[in-house]
Amino acid sequence: MISLRSCSPRKFFHAVVFLVSLAVILSIPAARADSWFPATKEVYFSPDKETRLTVDPRELSGPLEYFEDKVDGKEPAGQKKNGNRQANGRLERKNPDGTWSVVWEKPIVNEVAPVSVLVANAGQYVVTFDNWHSMGYGDDAIVIYNAEGTVIRAMSLKDMLPEKFVAALPRSVSSLHWGGEHILDMNRGLLNLKIYMPGSPEYGDDTKYVDVFIDLATATVQPPSGSEWDMALAAADAENVQREESERKRLAFLTDPLLGPKDNSEREWHDYLREAFSRTTSDWKEDSTSTTVLRAPDAKDYKLSRKWVKDALYDDYADNVSIGSQSYSNLAQVLIDVANATPKQKLKDVRLYVAVTDLYWPEIRDAFVHTGATLVQINPDKPILQNPRRLKALTD
Repeated sequence: MISLRSCSPRKFFHAVVFLVSLAVILSIPAARADSWFPATKEVYFSPDKETRLTVDPRELSGPLEYFEDKVDGKEPAGQKKNGNRQANGRLERKNPDGTWSVVWEKPIVNEVAPVSVLVANAGQYVVTFDNWHSMGYGDDAIVIYNAEGTVIRAMSLKDMLPEKFVAALPRSVSSLHWGGEHILDMNRGLLNLKIYMPGSPEYGDDTKYVDVFIDLATATVQPPSGSEWDMALAAADAENVQREESERKRLAFLTDPLLGPKDNSEREWHDYLREAFSRTTSDWKEDSTSTTVLRAPDAKDYKLSRKWVKDALYDDYADNVSIGSQSYSNLAQVLIDVANATPKQKLKDVRLYVAVTDLYWPEIRDAFVHTGATLVQINPDKPILQNPRRLKALTD
């Protein structure tokens, strides 16, 4: 386990890089990174502004502590000493004189805080959506409260949607993107959920949603049907087929012997450098690397990419540095130039992984002797086998 609380700035930097890289490898390609600001007190109003719900979150030491405790299985994760140990809700109605009277105040279901809330006029119902740091997950993705603050029902997405539909929803490292602007339809006593349609743009005017309705009094889901729902199911099927193919490619990438990029694209070079490093380093659980790709000499911003090479080696946090290029001969010359301009022992804390063939390796290695850097060759023409323990950890 990586301890981020007590590590040096350099170790902290690379631990963060490792965690992000690991999340990407473990996730299907549709997954994306995300970030969460600390949960804060929020106030949610009814449409007529005469009723409000104030949510005081469970107090955390910080998002990082919360994340670490979750990884370690420690609960309550990230709890702040002497801080609120439960999320609390307070429903109030506005008096004629502008003051507010408490209707009910009690702990709410969410572990830290909900992400959004709907409040009906007069506080007849309160509905909370999602959990801080984990939208779309858990048995309380939706919680319906009555006028007294009693839970009518807490629901997961799978309580109202087919499992294959949930599997097709877009996701980040922490969350599922599943809904839009939900509506309390008090004329019919329904919660109108706007469910994201798989395959449509996630954000913007072109995002498509399909309606799912829940009876507020009984929290009973009305089975969705109709042509729009049929289209949504077909879209989910198509998305799942695409993800299965992506997963097949991911597993092949992890299990097959690793060779240099086939199409010589910059993105593939970054992926290759990260994976080659992880297969080469003895401590793949803790170690991570920066990756730099020197562009081809005829690239528009080639000069800028030359600067990236030097910056990667001279960075204050530099320890493991992996460098490759779409041109081996040019990379060799650029690295030799950098080495010749580098003072003695300046790179003594750097372990430099260079992706070049045997033809160019000796002169690069010799050029860096005086810098103090430790050099490791990654030969793109020679297959690198996967570490069996790492493969098991990434595929279990």
